[in-house]
Amino acid sequence: MRYLTQHIVALVGRILISALFLGAGINHVMNWQAGIDLIVAKGLPVPHVLLALALVALFGGGLSILTGFRVRWGAIGLIVFLAVATFLFDDFWNVSESTQRFNEAMNCMKNVSLMGGLLMIVAYGAGPLSIDPFLRRTPIDGY
Repeated sequence: MRYLTQHIVALVGRILISALFLGAGINHVMNWQAGIDLIVAKGLPVPHVLLALALVALFGGGLSILTGFRVRWGAIGLIVFLAVATFLFDDFWNVSESTQRFNEAMNCMKNVSLMGGLLMIVAYGAGPLSIDPFLRRTPIDGY
């Protein structure tokens, strides 16, 4: 019973983590121009390409975590995405107004915390209630 509970908890954890990334992806699709404007405001080149790459990371990584398919690769991709996005867009060290600096610092810490959770997925995998273990199963005695 204990192992079943652990497996269910791991699944619920994956669902909750993936919900943030999938929700962010949906938000970026629904507010495409706002995303472009933010990228342009940061002075970054090719904003449409960068936003499209962000969507690939958010949806690809989020679906990987949700389903447990190649979950370690999905988590690593999201860690890289978060590291870059945090450095570029939650740069509280460059903000002069104290309330905005606090908000950016909290966003930065949220992303650092998410990277910690994703590192746990890299270390321990998705658990047995996922696609990865199913794909690794080998037929026994011809079945």
